[in-house]
Amino acid sequence: MSKRFRASTGLATSADETANKTHKHTMTYYETAEDITITRDRALEELTNHGVDVNSDEILLFNLEMGDKDTYEAQEVLAWLGY
Repeated sequence: MSKRFRASTGLATSADETANKTHKHTMTYYETAEDITITRDRALEELTNHGVDVNSDEILLFNLEMGDKDTYEAQEVLAWLGY
C-alpha cells in the first residue's frame, strides 16, 4: 500500500504512527525568548555573548536603534542581533 494511498484513506502503518508521535518541533533560540522581558544588564550580556563589544560604537548603534532603556523585549534584542 503506497504512502499516498494510506494518507488519502486515513490509514497509517505503525511506522507512520511512530514517526508522527516522535516528530517534535525544536524551538529556536529566538522562539525561546517569546514574551520575555529582560533588563538592560541582561541585554548587554546577550550582546557580549554574541561578540558585541559594549565599549565600542556598536553599543552606540544599539542605543540609537533600541533605546537606552531599563528593559527590553528579549526577541527584539535577538532580532537586533540578526536572529
